[in-house]
Amino acid sequence: MMHSKALTDDKKKAHSTFVGVHLEIEKKYLLTKEEVCIVEKNCNKISLPQTSNQYEKNQNFDRDGIFAKEDARLRLRTKISDLDGQTKNFEFTYKKRISIENGIKKETELNFDFSSAQRSENLIELFKVVGLAEKDCYERIRKTFSNNEIQLTIDQFPFGYIAELEGDEEKVLQYESLLDMGNLIQYGKSCDDVYAELCKIKGVLPKNVILFNDQEMPLFEDYKEIWMKK
Repeated sequence: MMHSKALTDDKKKAHSTFVGVHLEIEKKYLLTKEEVCIVEKNCNKISLPQTSNQYEKNQNFDRDGIFAKEDARLRLRTKISDLDGQTKNFEFTYKKRISIENGIKKETELNFDFSSAQRSENLIELFKVVGLAEKDCYERIRKTFSNNEIQLTIDQFPFGYIAELEGDEEKVLQYESLLDMGNLIQYGKSCDDVYAELCKIKGVLPKNVILFNDQEMPLFEDYKEIWMKK
């Protein structure tokens, strides 16, 4: 049921932050579970602390294909750190890819963060009013390791793991070396691109939802050797 109250009308239950436009510089890697364990141990060795561990649901929206045509995306991210908690954190993001060179991806990004005790479905109903339709969605569990120089995220998707180093280009390359990540498989595109490639290898049609309860999900662990030969 849709509520008439605005998402942020109760200051005790909702909070919003305008993050602003910035250039995002990142490098992405595909990992096995064993490789994740090694990277996490290396974080301990160099004293890169874990700062969060949370479940996330990501929903991408479009209107008449205008974002897809620009290689851009409009995304609503729901973050839940405490599954028993009432208040959820949300991140509303516009991203536009600029380039991928030597494994380093550059994008412009505009974020608006807010928290609310209300359901995300309320906001999605508002999107429909202005012509935005959900294009696809995916689940993941994200671990974040960070300091004032770098952010490392390790995402567990239904199909496998993706790690991402984000910061200044010099720091990204420095921490790639410190964490011994240089020999990992690099892949600069999005998680749904990874999923689509795995579906192609397995010979199944990709779905527009990537969920942990999908029994037909292709797993990177099973197809790593084939992936490396592509």
